[in-house]
Amino acid sequence: MVVGDAMSEQLRSWQTQWMLVGVLVIGAFLTALNATLMSPLLVGIARQLRVSDGAAGQLVTIGSTFAGLTALAAVPFASRYSHMALLRFEVALLGGGTLLSVISPNFWCLAIGRAIAGIGGAAIFGICLAAVGERFSDADERNKVIGIVGTAGTLGSILGLPVMTQIMALTDWRWAMAVVIPLSVIVFIGTTQVPGSIRRESQPTAWNWTAGYRELLGQSSTIWLLAAMIISCMCWSGWLVYFAAYTENVFDVGANQLSLMYLLGGASSVLGNIVLPGVIRRTSTLGVVMTSLVVLSLTLLAASLIVTASWMLFVFILIANGFSVMVYTGISILLLESLPEAQTVVMTAQAASFELGWLLGAAVTGAALSVLGSYRNVFGMLGLVLPIAIICLVASARAGTVMDAPELASSTG
Repeated sequence: MVVGDAMSEQLRSWQTQWMLVGVLVIGAFLTALNATLMSPLLVGIARQLRVSDGAAGQLVTIGSTFAGLTALAAVPFASRYSHMALLRFEVALLGGGTLLSVISPNFWCLAIGRAIAGIGGAAIFGICLAAVGERFSDADERNKVIGIVGTAGTLGSILGLPVMTQIMALTDWRWAMAVVIPLSVIVFIGTTQVPGSIRRESQPTAWNWTAGYRELLGQSSTIWLLAAMIISCMCWSGWLVYFAAYTENVFDVGANQLSLMYLLGGASSVLGNIVLPGVIRRTSTLGVVMTSLVVLSLTLLAASLIVTASWMLFVFILIANGFSVMVYTGISILLLESLPEAQTVVMTAQAASFELGWLLGAAVTGAALSVLGSYRNVFGMLGLVLPIAIICLVASARAGTVMDAPELASSTG
């Protein structure tokens, strides 16, 4: 009887874990879709609302600005509320902001809707990764689940963006954007069926709102990793947000061909997330991320110099999307390992770094486009910026080595 009860309890625990993974998978899909949906919709919004492509691109900046500020403001609260409660709050705002965007009569109303959606999407992916880090203590198992959740985020591009492209071609951008709303409802309901956290009882009674910030600022290796995240996401956003406009204006690519490109790029991202845990096991996370950054930088430089035919765009998005995702997931794993006693705080800051990088990418690329006047030149510029992220990773590794030295000395003394 005792054995039966133990097996039943183990089964319930297993079911709870994988129900949690299911909620996180849909949440990751949703947040990735929300972060990238402006890429195929940008031209349609610009034409319908009679603004320039650059002005429409700033909707990404608006949404990411509010998302980044929200994630930064949430750092002190990240450890005080359950992951499921935080996800519920986020997806409710995301769904409401998207609804306002869909029914908006003008550009400024749309901007408000994207701002609210940005607040709602501020920390969804970071919360998902923090939940994985908390629930799966074994490193190999944790990295596999991170790969699953990351793959779900990638599917937001593989399935979501081509579907949005086709919906917009058949109707308009409003119906395409509305895809986000039912997904938000599904995640909201799912969070009510999963226990929120396993360690909230350890929170101190006398709460100090600066504690989360002090934990981050006291770990210089983590700060350097967050800087690398910002720079890499800035370059990722820069080329992805303007990819549809780039293909249409430079190569006269239509909706069907663009959908195939998004599908290929998304498939590449899934492959990257699948192979990443195995590659990390054989080498190191830091080495994989640095190599991926080098490849991505060379790919963006190639886009500015040798991509002269539309078929070459398939090769470009295949390489660029796959390695961009490997960089993002790899840095996220390094962040989880950098401050294991405060993973939720770190991953909330990671979400803020992602949003800051995403808004900088849209803003900087839009400004550079008006100055340089060429998508090729802008993509080349992004390729030259990426090595700064490598410098940040080297600084993080050195800072981590310096901080580990006293601990090693004390343990051997």
